[in-house]
Amino acid sequence: MVGERSPALVGDKVGRRAWAMLAVLSLVNLFAAVDRYNFSLVMEPMREELGASDAQMGLLGGAAFVLCYATFSLPMARLADHGNRRVLLAGAVGVWSLFAMLNGFATNIWHAAVSRIGLGLAEAAGPPTSLSLISESFGNAKRHVAVSIFQGGAAVGALVGVPIAGLIAHSHGWRAPFIVFGILGLVVAVVVWLVVRENPARARPQERSSGKSTFMSDGRLLLKDRRFFWLFVSQLSVGIPVGVMPVWLTAFMMRKFGIDLWLGALMNALFFGAIMLVGYVGSGYLLAYVIGRTGNQSLGARLPGLVAIASVPFAIGMLLAPTFNLFVGMAAVFFLLLFSSRTAASTLALDFAPDRLRGLATALILAAVSIVGGGLAPWAVGALSDRLGGLHSNAGALEWALMAAIPLPVLISGIFLIFTSSAMVISTEKQYLGRAECLN
Repeated sequence: MVGERSPALVGDKVGRRAWAMLAVLSLVNLFAAVDRYNFSLVMEPMREELGASDAQMGLLGGAAFVLCYATFSLPMARLADHGNRRVLLAGAVGVWSLFAMLNGFATNIWHAAVSRIGLGLAEAAGPPTSLSLISESFGNAKRHVAVSIFQGGAAVGALVGVPIAGLIAHSHGWRAPFIVFGILGLVVAVVVWLVVRENPARARPQERSSGKSTFMSDGRLLLKDRRFFWLFVSQLSVGIPVGVMPVWLTAFMMRKFGIDLWLGALMNALFFGAIMLVGYVGSGYLLAYVIGRTGNQSLGARLPGLVAIASVPFAIGMLLAPTFNLFVGMAAVFFLLLFSSRTAASTLALDFAPDRLRGLATALILAAVSIVGGGLAPWAVGALSDRLGGLHSNAGALEWALMAAIPLPVLISGIFLIFTSSAMVISTEKQYLGRAECLN
């Protein structure tokens, strides 16, 4: 049954080895974030040296990575569900570190393309494998906290790792960050091999799923659960603003308020580093506390849904703000609420999935966010802005394009999270009725 859980793995007590593993997995997420951000950080000097066009660099930064990352997350998730996760994750970290280093030695656009494709393919193994390990090691009482700490690793990467990479690039050229972080990534791969342990029970035949299991049948099994279906739709919706904002927000600030690139980078570190970290980790602890006090698991979806809806007025205020100071204030509140509402998605996906499909559950959510948000939405915003350019100023056209891509999808996502909560209540009631019938 979807949502069933191995009794031995649902305790509240967590040992030191589990926390050590979580620290290593968060470090993996940090390095993955830095390896992704390094490209956009050095895009301009890299473009000039390789003689590439803006369109070519856009494809390298977007489609070459995102489509491989999203597409290969599904087969990687199946490997995580049915194979040795320690071997898979350590190997993936090592491979993507080598491809990151390859980018540092690129002499033409094709070398860079191979590097980006390889990076996307290997990094696709990270989230489903890591979250599967976390779900197995942390019971319901601690899972929200553990997942939020893991997600916070990416925020630390943006807040700390990217500025360090920037200093390295400033001192030693655009190739240096790829090489330095690639070498450090190989060290992290060894640490993963030494610290992460696979659950021996997974190797026992009786623990494996009975009958023939295919990707399509497993996917249908997950989506037949109304809880997972509504969660999937909510993340499909929120993937639009999540993909659009890192691409277009700096350009919006520069066009509307006339800020320089340095201040734009500082605002990105604030929004996608510090505030993301506080939102992810803080909301994880808060959700764990509230659910622990009330015993109401459906609050894990209802509260994030209400928070997402509450963020919408601040998103509108952010885009319509007449001054830069008001923009920053509105944006800070909006991003805090938005990231706080997103912590629950991965945890809920793990809770809804049976033990053997945890990796696939998180990969489906990841693919939904990545393909729509990272692949299609940024292009759609640019196309809409171009179309509106004849009716508005350059800044005004982008403002209204972002108005279509940010507040409404966030609102829809919040509504579907509340639908998820209602489905959780119905599922719990059915379980109680089933137990009562068995007793009678």
